Amino acid sequence: MKTRILIIFLLAAVTVFSACNSLATQSNPPVGAGQTESKDGTDDNLDVVTSTADDNESREYFPEPQPPKEITDEIRADAEKTYLETDKTAYSSDDVLRLRIVVAREDTFLAYGNYCDIQGWDEETGEWVSALGGNGDFTEELGVSKGSCSQNIDLSRFPLEDYPKYRIEKEVHVDTITVVAYSNEFTIE
Repeated sequence: MKTRILIIFLLAAVTVFSACNSLATQSNPPVGAGQTESKDGTDDNLDVVTSTADDNESREYFPEPQPPKEITDEIRADAEKTYLETDKTAYSSDDVLRLRIVVAREDTFLAYGNYCDIQGWDEETGEWVSALGGNGDFTEELGVSKGSCSQNIDLSRFPLEDYPKYRIEKEVHVDTITVVAYSNEFTIE
């Protein structure tokens, strides 16, 4: 009986030792993986490994753009130059319109939502009016970028009233200055 307990104990000890050894070798990087030097210069990869990475190096992989700390007259003037540009000048009602928000400088902080107004030219009144007819189908999505950016507008989601020409009106925040920007004119057939 004592022999049987001793054998079970030895088997359990060997199993635990094997499992610990397996975990230890999995947690150490293989030789040649960028961290291969032990503290005593040996090739023992179970020894304490020193990192070759620079501790002062920035680790921000996706830094969020930040607005300027001071708004100057030049920044205000550049913000007023913001405009919208469509990828084409003629669309069908089931096309996807690619809208580009164009800013004066590529280091500009740009904040925008996905909401915009599709306006139609009313020939009777001689002015731009909303062509959406209260049928805007926009979700609450916000974006931030550095410099110009693009958005897609699926025209099939918007039952537009019939006008001879259209444009996009969009409110954007350029270096924290609110600007209403307009696109070029386009048609929808």
